[in-house]
Amino acid sequence: MVISSGYEQYSARLNLNAENGKFKFGVNFSPSRSIHDRVKAEGPYWADGVIGTALVSSPMFSVYNQDGSYNYGQQSWRAESGESWSDSYINPVALANLMINDIYHNRILGNVFMEYSPIKNLTFRTNIGIDVNDFTREYFRPKALPNRNLALDETPGEGKNRTEGLVNVVIEETANFNIKIGDRGDLSLLAGITGQKENQNENYISVRNFPNDLVTTLNAALTVDNAGSQRTSWALLSYIGRAQYNFGFEIFF
Repeated sequence: MVISSGYEQYSARLNLNAENGKFKFGVNFSPSRSIHDRVKAEGPYWADGVIGTALVSSPMFSVYNQDGSYNYGQQSWRAESGESWSDSYINPVALANLMINDIYHNRILGNVFMEYSPIKNLTFRTNIGIDVNDFTREYFRPKALPNRNLALDETPGEGKNRTEGLVNVVIEETANFNIKIGDRGDLSLLAGITGQKENQNENYISVRNFPNDLVTTLNAALTVDNAGSQRTSWALLSYIGRAQYNFGFEIFF
C-alpha cells in the first residue's frame, strides 16, 4: 500500500417487478460512484515513480526538515556536486503526498421492461436499457514540489483536467410465440428488432505557471499549454428471428 493512495466506491441497487392481468413490468436500477486517489507507484525515478525514487534515494537525507517542511536536500546536493538537475532525486514522500491525481467515476445502469400477452402463448416485450458513465480526472503538481529538470525556485506548478461522458442506450422489441404440438412436440417462434446508440464526449485542458499553491483549480494558472474536445457517436439497428421445434425434449430443429 502506497501512502496517500486510496479507493472508495459507493453503490446501490433497486429491483422492482409487478404484474397486472396481461401486463408485466420490471425496473432494475444500479447507480455507483468511485473515487480513486492515484499515486504513481510504478515507473522509474526520472518519471516521478514513487517506489523507484525511494529505492535510489540516499538514507542520509531525512524526509522532513526540523521545521516540519519536506527536505529536498538530496536534490540540491546532487546539483551542487556538479550533476545536472535532471539527475537529481526528489523526496519520494513529498511526491506521494503533495501531488493530486484523482479520478472520479459516476455510473448508472438501468433497465425497464414491459410484457403484454394478448392471447395465450403469444407475448410482446419491450426492453429499454441505459448505461451512463461520467469520468473526471484532476491532476495538480504544486509549486512547492520541485521538478527534476529545474532549480528549486523555478518550479511553475502544473495542472490537468479531463472529463469524459458516455451514454449507451439499447431498445428491444420482440414477439414470442410458443405452442405445444401433440404429446411430444413444442414450437417456439421469435421475431424482433433491436436498436442501440452510443454518444461520447471528451474535454481536456493542460495548464502551468500557478502563482501559488493556495488555489489548485485550473483557472488560477497563467499559461494554457493544450486544450481540446471531441465527440463521437455510433448506432446499430438489428433484426432478429428464430424458429425452434423440440421433438420429445431430445431432438431440436
